[in-house]
Amino acid sequence: MLTIDKLHAVLQRAYPFRNLSLEALIRVIEQLAAEGLLKREEERVWRSKSTRNYYYENLSMILDERKVEVYDIVTGKLICMLDERFVLNFADPGALFVAKGDTWRIVDTELDEEGGGAKLRVEPGVKREGEIPKWEGEEIPVPFAITQDVGDLRAKVASFVSANDGNIEALKRELEQEYDVKPECFETLIDLITKQIKKNYPVPTAQDIFVEIADDGREVVFNTCFGHLVNETFGRLLITLLGARLGIDISMEIDPYRIKLKSGRRMKREAVQQTLDSIEPKYVQVLLEKTLKNSFLFKWELLNVAKRFGALRKNFDRKLISADKLIKLFSETPIYNETVHDIFTDKLDVQRTIEVVQRIKSGDLKVQFSSRGLSPIGASGYLGWRDLLATERDESLIIEALRNRIMNDRVILFCVHCKRWESRRHVRTVIELGSESLICPVCNSRLIAALKPWEKDEITLVKQSARAHQTNGEKATEKERVKRVYRNANLVLSHSVRAVIALAARGVGPETASRIMRRFNPSLQATESEEEHEFYRSILEEERKYARTKRFWE
Repeated sequence: MLTIDKLHAVLQRAYPFRNLSLEALIRVIEQLAAEGLLKREEERVWRSKSTRNYYYENLSMILDERKVEVYDIVTGKLICMLDERFVLNFADPGALFVAKGDTWRIVDTELDEEGGGAKLRVEPGVKREGEIPKWEGEEIPVPFAITQDVGDLRAKVASFVSANDGNIEALKRELEQEYDVKPECFETLIDLITKQIKKNYPVPTAQDIFVEIADDGREVVFNTCFGHLVNETFGRLLITLLGARLGIDISMEIDPYRIKLKSGRRMKREAVQQTLDSIEPKYVQVLLEKTLKNSFLFKWELLNVAKRFGALRKNFDRKLISADKLIKLFSETPIYNETVHDIFTDKLDVQRTIEVVQRIKSGDLKVQFSSRGLSPIGASGYLGWRDLLATERDESLIIEALRNRIMNDRVILFCVHCKRWESRRHVRTVIELGSESLICPVCNSRLIAALKPWEKDEITLVKQSARAHQTNGEKATEKERVKRVYRNANLVLSHSVRAVIALAARGVGPETASRIMRRFNPSLQATESEEEHEFYRSILEEERKYARTKRFWE
């Protein structure tokens, strides 16, 4: 048992809590007491039954985050594990991301909780021109001071290149002496600045902001040598105010030297200029606090802070309550205040952003505009991604992976004529033996159904298609299942081995397989390999469709 004053004195001896006020401590105590994690009576506090469990559950400050399994619908194999944060923020149907050196497109975002883990279904290498895959990861922030030095270095190189056209070796020697590194290290920077000058673009430095508007007006790049945190903070101000001014949604990408805004509509220079002029230093923090609560970043941080406080369990299911309701529930509590503090401390740099705005207002930081498209420096932060990921995986490799998977799958061959013969075989074996493997050795009938291994119950149903104790509703349901087996057998009778291959695919029943066979109509000029490629492509399309709609059927 401790008095609150004694506890306050002990906590203030720790450096992180040296400025902790008594009022803030009392609010935290009240929050924990309301959760039953400690007990309080007037000026005294002591532990409750839950205190020890809470202590051991929170010994580690590493975020306790679920992982989502990602499966390739073509091969059925596990590709990787994604953080829940990435999935919640980016995993929309059709979105691209990078994993294991390849691009993947999300097919199904339904998180399957069965079996104790969430799952995501994707397909490989289907990339449309101009798309940039999503990427998520906490980069180590480049500090403000470093990027300012880079801006000054740009100015020095630009001045030398302009005054000594073509005499690059002298510049390299001077930089080698100043920075004590090999001259080759500066070649990329010098080449980039040389291109910038030759195309008559200003060179962005630490003393200015160079704003570039793309030809279509839908992208705006602010060249800002402010580092990750200031660019993140300044960028959030820009998208909030510019979006409100134009009435549109604006996305943002940042790196240490650029802020890139992108929208579905044109962003004119006048609107961008007016937005910059409207930012007032004294309203920066207030504006950020008001707009942050609508961001995914704030909702995610609030969820984790609430878990650390013990207000939510570690295994709390986010689907039980919306993030907006959580914000309303925890508003005006220490949990809410701690979330704001964490974001302002770790993710943003409000104080330096205020200083930047003050410098813009005073004219100390000059703002220049260009409407001639993106400059070499403005585009250099993003062209690397486009160049790196412009090529997609050869479709033939995807088709081959699908073919190999189906070859290794098993089917149950069942004679629906005599109902006495069944055989479990690899699809590869059926293909090697040909149509002769699709004849019943008991009655010589060719009415053979090709069923998946988990459809074995259908065989029992066909053998005993009517039961006296069944209700009419049960009979109707089972009769339909029996009819599907017979349709399966008729398809194999008509199309032989190809029908077996189609029926072995995932999510492909007799109706879908029949559609594949009708669609498969090779031209007379097509080679055998081309025919096979088109056939498997049709199967792949149906498997994709099944993966997208599976949750509606189950």
